[in-house]
Amino acid sequence: MLCCVEIPHSPVACEHFVTVEINGVYDQKGNLTFNQVMWFEWDWGNVVAWRMAKDESRFPQRIKGKWTVIMYDQSGRMRKVTADHYNRTWTQYDREIWHRKILPPEDRRELIGNR
Repeated sequence: MLCCVEIPHSPVACEHFVTVEINGVYDQKGNLTFNQVMWFEWDWGNVVAWRMAKDESRFPQRIKGKWTVIMYDQSGRMRKVTADHYNRTWTQYDREIWHRKILPPEDRRELIGNR
């Protein structure tokens, strides 16, 4: 007798980082230019992944003790990215670009499916 069982898998790509940061970048007149979400392997380490935060729905929410960002990627796949720590920064320079000097994008871990 042959028995076939379908094992369900989550359609959600889940991963975890130590720190998530929302960085608001302002121009010289003090106007908000954009917000970005950056993930770090450790507190204030190198940026290993980032995304533009087009609106506050991409900002981390505290869910079950973790800072969580739930979003859809360009292919329509749902992502749940969690972190232990949350930082909020406001700068007049792009912190993600600054971090490229330390760890170039091609050497970053990136999010699942974007490696």
